[in-house]
Amino acid sequence: RELVRRVRALLERRQVPLHDETGWTLATTRAAATVMALLRAAAPTAGPDEWLDWLKCEAHGDAVPALEARWRREHHAEVGETPETRAQAQAELDAFWQAQQARLEPLVERRRRPLAEWLRALHAVLAAGPDPVLWERDAAARQVAQALRWHDAEAGSAAWRSAVAQPMSLSDLTAWVDAVLEQVSFVPPAPVGEAAVVVTPLARALLRPFAQVVLPGADERRLGAGSAAPALVGEALLRRLGLEDRLARQRRGLLAFVHLLRAPAVVLLRRRADGSELLAPSPWLDRMVLARRAAGLLPIVEAPVALATREVPAAPVSPPRAVAAPALPAKVSASAVSALRD
Repeated sequence: RELVRRVRALLERRQVPLHDETGWTLATTRAAATVMALLRAAAPTAGPDEWLDWLKCEAHGDAVPALEARWRREHHAEVGETPETRAQAQAELDAFWQAQQARLEPLVERRRRPLAEWLRALHAVLAAGPDPVLWERDAAARQVAQALRWHDAEAGSAAWRSAVAQPMSLSDLTAWVDAVLEQVSFVPPAPVGEAAVVVTPLARALLRPFAQVVLPGADERRLGAGSAAPALVGEALLRRLGLEDRLARQRRGLLAFVHLLRAPAVVLLRRRADGSELLAPSPWLDRMVLARRAAGLLPIVEAPVALATREVPAAPVSPPRAVAAPALPAKVSASAVSALRD
């Protein structure tokens, strides 16, 4: 994912249309963060920190910073501020916070309720926010709603209807929502028209007419290494159950790699070292070189990539020097100690 994020940043900077089919964890999107912050703010043990985290996820303008400054006791009278304007500002903040507390009411109840009722209440609180259109316009928000299924909480299979009928507490709901958002991947929508670059897994590139293929990470650790088998099921048991073992998974991956070589142009990129650890080419790359040599085909053109370098002038920072503190008083009152501690 780190490599894909760098590729996206470089291409979007140059206005290149890009379609990412790999996606990333839905829990890392802003919509999912808003849902989790809301659930934590509705908890019985929530305080100002949880409430501010929730309000900052939504577009409330300058009301949230002013409310935080008031709660942190860091607000000061501005130049030209009169007692009347100060009282009016405090009244507006009180009205704003009371309105947000009223929004939280459907989720603050401590009784156990069925999951379907919790999902309807969660959707109602989010729809009453400052930007209700966000949950219809934003792609990540739509996928959050689809993953949590609050639009059809009581529809679906018999197993799902039985599951949503089970009573649970708010803490159970929070844990369930967190697990769902962590397991679902967010796939951004495709751009309008044809994308110049498509980021896709190796298995989904089969039989697709790409003009050029760039395959990063063609080293022994990332290409052809194979995925690990389930920890509780051995290779022999997988074969007896008719499931894919390590050899079958490697053959399937190698088949996808061979089909990828049918593209008009293929560029394989690899590192020679990962930090202090040397990296060898992928075993699939070695097999391809030997196969082409046995068939009498032209050898693969291997060229090192010349990376741009620049010199950064050294700018050392001197360590701070100790400064003698003023003489401490001989006696300190209890109120002074409390103020110092605060």
